[in-house]
Amino acid sequence: MRCSAAVAQLLLLCLVLFPVTPAQAEIILYDDRETFMEALFSQQAYLDNFENLANGYYADPIVRSPDTEFEYSLASSSIVGLMAEDLLVSTILPKSIIQLAANAVQAIGGEFGLTDFEGTPIGGDLRITLQDGSVITRSISDSTVFIGVIGVGEDVTSLMVGAAANAPLVTVASIVVAVPGPGALPVMLLTTLLIGRSRKLRRH
Repeated sequence: MRCSAAVAQLLLLCLVLFPVTPAQAEIILYDDRETFMEALFSQQAYLDNFENLANGYYADPIVRSPDTEFEYSLASSSIVGLMAEDLLVSTILPKSIIQLAANAVQAIGGEFGLTDFEGTPIGGDLRITLQDGSVITRSISDSTVFIGVIGVGEDVTSLMVGAAANAPLVTVASIVVAVPGPGALPVMLLTTLLIGRSRKLRRH
């Protein structure tokens, strides 16, 4: 028993002093904000509510938190760009996609919704494209749904969200960007090892 405890302490010390890259890198998709935030562990998170973003049209990408580790941008797949109004960023034309991009962060997400051309929230399906090209569809009612991604052993560089149908416009608000905090990676790795150990125990 004492030997097992000593081995566990040694393993934890090694994880802290010599972080190991997970064997398989992956991007994990979340559609629940609370679960997403819990999964970030002790990572540093930045919340962008667009409070200092002036209302109006933006033809070029909107760069947020420039020259910081939380820097990211919002862009549209259409040349018309995006519109900011009342703490929301929205596409302007049908078939447009909101593209979130970063150089290298641990996680990014936000509250996405669909509206008609009058700005009234409507239901429908969101088409989500991950940086590896995977496409996922999520249904939405007449409110918003949180969509976020966390990288495990891989930096997050992009997240694209559009409407599955042509007519609705896409909106985003309350962006969360996270970068690794001190000690965050070892905790993630330890959790992964414990889960793997738990699965092995269940098999026997």
